[in-house]
Amino acid sequence: MRSLASFIAGAALLGACPSTSVYRSATPVSEGHWRASAASSLGAMNDREQGSAFPTADLELAVRRGMSANSDLGAKLHSSGVELNGTWRLRDAGGEEGGWSFALAPALGGVRVQESALSPDAIDLFAQLHGVASKELSKRWTLSMGPSTGLGVYWPVTGGSERGLWLGAFINGEFRLSSRWHMIPEFGFYRVVAGQVPVRGGAMRMGLAFSREL
Repeated sequence: MRSLASFIAGAALLGACPSTSVYRSATPVSEGHWRASAASSLGAMNDREQGSAFPTADLELAVRRGMSANSDLGAKLHSSGVELNGTWRLRDAGGEEGGWSFALAPALGGVRVQESALSPDAIDLFAQLHGVASKELSKRWTLSMGPSTGLGVYWPVTGGSERGLWLGAFINGEFRLSSRWHMIPEFGFYRVVAGQVPVRGGAMRMGLAFSREL
């Protein structure tokens, strides 16, 4: 009988992984306005349990709406599943020269794993929290970076469950192509420090997003 650890590794190979992208600065979408985006990323995942590494890829479509002067809410559809997320600005540099803005960006997502030779039917749930520090470098460029943490839970229909806690970080640069269009290249990584969800190991990725204010 296969172990739960081998099922988790199989689910990871099937793409049952969280979308850890941020693609935002500490400035939320303006109140009452919308922002839509599309992104793609390539990366690699290292599985110490299986002693192997494999490439990863993700596509995503997302939308966010400004809820107040300091917050927005959004949803994301990506290659593996869905996610609800938000931005809560804690400090606005307010045009202060050399100043930094800070925000928290929580996210809650899920992935359904279809039965296959690698894994039984299962559900993966992921809760994440990103800390975002942003600084305007010029009228067109904004630099953002920060730490990330997440908790994952894997529930197969065959019974049992497994959890994992990861720590990571990201950095991106938002370039204003026009008054409405933005381009955001981003690099991120994480390492599972407890448990084995989504993998007993870690991952890294490089992505590019284009967003438009509606």
